[in-house]
Amino acid sequence: MPAVSPQPRANTRKFFAPARSIRSLTGTGSPYAANSSTHPRDPGRPNTLILFLSANGGCAEPSTDAGGQPAERINDPAFAGNVSYGTGWANAANTPFRKFKSQLYAGGIATPLIVHWPAGLKTKPGSIDPTPGYLTDIMSTALAISGANYLSKHYD
Repeated sequence: MPAVSPQPRANTRKFFAPARSIRSLTGTGSPYAANSSTHPRDPGRPNTLILFLSANGGCAEPSTDAGGQPAERINDPAFAGNVSYGTGWANAANTPFRKFKSQLYAGGIATPLIVHWPAGLKTKPGSIDPTPGYLTDIMSTALAISGANYLSKHYD
């Protein structure tokens, strides 16, 4: 019988994926707010573009290798390595997409992109645009909106 019940570990797992996303979003706004005397949604900075996206898909694979650590710790959110939060919570983390990382369903190859750009977006704030994009589109878009040119010569 384990010295510690597995139930508390299972309970913390369900909070890991949403907490990670919330913390990432909170952290994304922090540098913006720290460099401004106004709130990030204030129209005083309409040309600031903020993009937020994550890696493709939630991880549903159970972790069996604890990287040399005791295997009981692999699903512990405090474990500094690969964390598995199980199929159910990977599904919740992937909503509205189907399936998970390493699979060719939308949940494995797609990720939502959250964009904040008051001066550039012509859509209603808070709206959802179902148009698919491609990660490499971000570079060309950043160059276009900034007026910068892509380097014609590669420097090592």
